[in-house]
Amino acid sequence: MIAHLDELNEEEFDMIYNELDIYDRDEVDDAIREFADQAIGDEHWDSDN
Repeated sequence: MIAHLDELNEEEFDMIYNELDIYDRDEVDDAIREFADQAIGDEHWDSDN
C-alpha cells in the first residue's frame, strides 16, 4: 500500500486502509508520518511547541 500511496486517490486509500488490522494501520501511519517528517525536515512539524 505504501509503495503505491501516490497512485491512490483518497477514496481508494480509505477503502484499503479500513480493511487493515490495527497493526497494519499503525505501520501505514508510521510510514506516512516518517515521509512527512522527511519532506518537511522537522519531526516536530505538527506539535504546538
